[in-house]
Amino acid sequence: MNTTLTQEQKEILCGTLLGDSSLIYPSKGTKTPIYSCDHGPQQKEYSELLANKLNGRCVVRHRYDKRTQKTYTSYTVTTHSNTEYLKLYENLYVNGKKCITKDFLKNFTEISLAYLYMDDGYTANNTMYICTDSYDDTSCENLIGYCQEIFNIKFTKSKHKNNIRLRLCFDDREKFINLISPYMMDEMKYKLPKNIEYHPHQNNFKITTSSFIKRMKEMYGDIFDYSKVEYKNNYTPVCLLRKWDNNSELWRTPQVLLRKKNKKF
Repeated sequence: MNTTLTQEQKEILCGTLLGDSSLIYPSKGTKTPIYSCDHGPQQKEYSELLANKLNGRCVVRHRYDKRTQKTYTSYTVTTHSNTEYLKLYENLYVNGKKCITKDFLKNFTEISLAYLYMDDGYTANNTMYICTDSYDDTSCENLIGYCQEIFNIKFTKSKHKNNIRLRLCFDDREKFINLISPYMMDEMKYKLPKNIEYHPHQNNFKITTSSFIKRMKEMYGDIFDYSKVEYKNNYTPVCLLRKWDNNSELWRTPQVLLRKKNKKF
């Protein structure tokens, strides 16, 4: 079953796939992967949200453990296979293992960051962490560099046993919370620090689609067709049409586009 992914779905996938979710081939001979993730009872509402956002289904499973003599409950979210997952898989998996590549991060926005944090974030030592235990050093460096460049938020690598986790710099806590909290469901905000006041709309820029296009024309002239531009905020990619290349689509964040030094397309 093939359906075109919306931009929001791409951004959600870019976040949750770096966390607990996976793209998997369900059987031998399958040509396109499916999306899959599992969460515990505390993430029931979050699992249902993912299923709703990604046009999937959420199934509750009960497993009895003879060793502990306890029954464990989990929520599994899956979607149909989709050819649009192929590019995501190609950019995320290297020899069957997840790697955070620069190509994969092209659709990574503040929505992606919020879903990654809902998946694998936690609070400790008066700041916030993202579990990246399964990733190598290059992957962690790519994500750190991207967050610094695009969101102006700094993470550092923190040793956890023999693995690496990302630790948010203390001074960027409020900025980080203001960035991701508008996209976090209330049931997942237990992961945010209790001792920091946050204002979800503080980082929203008072820019409209028309004022953004006007600014773009001042910088780049008429080399683009702006008919598909829909400005949401400074971090969500907009669609430009390259007139010199048969109106091929170019997706970039406003923050990147409005940097004068960035004119390589």
